[in-house]
Amino acid sequence: MQRWRTRGAAGERIVNYEITTNHIGRGSAPADPGAALWFTIAGGPITGPAELRVLACDKFRDLPQNVRALSLTMERLRLVADVGAYTLIAAVEGAKMLPPPERPIDWRAVLGLGASATIEIANTVYRTLAKASGGDEGRLRELNAAIEAARRDLRS
Repeated sequence: MQRWRTRGAAGERIVNYEITTNHIGRGSAPADPGAALWFTIAGGPITGPAELRVLACDKFRDLPQNVRALSLTMERLRLVADVGAYTLIAAVEGAKMLPPPERPIDWRAVLGLGASATIEIANTVYRTLAKASGGDEGRLRELNAAIEAARRDLRS
């Protein structure tokens, strides 16, 4: 990430970043070993304010392998950006549907469910609301975050 802090060939410069995972505490393997690298880019082809971007990896069964894959991806993307064939922004456009970190969500309110809701009910309501969203990306992001939070809470 330090190499991205200096302006690259495409004029892109990472000004802020954070790695998030679903790993809670030591001594237990996360149910989802995926990792996400969230970052903000300054300069380059961005018009208007900088946007939060993300690269995510859940290819491997172990969290450290997924974090390493993100590291290698960033390293390779920097090399590709240096020769001008591709930009970091183009590489992360497809991951916009992921919910951003540090966004606590009241999944019961989003899904319109009460305290006695089960995972089966939450899944059914989620599917119904997602179909009714008409493809609204913002609404789908909110619903995806809500169902993931519901699944985490109701597994416990």
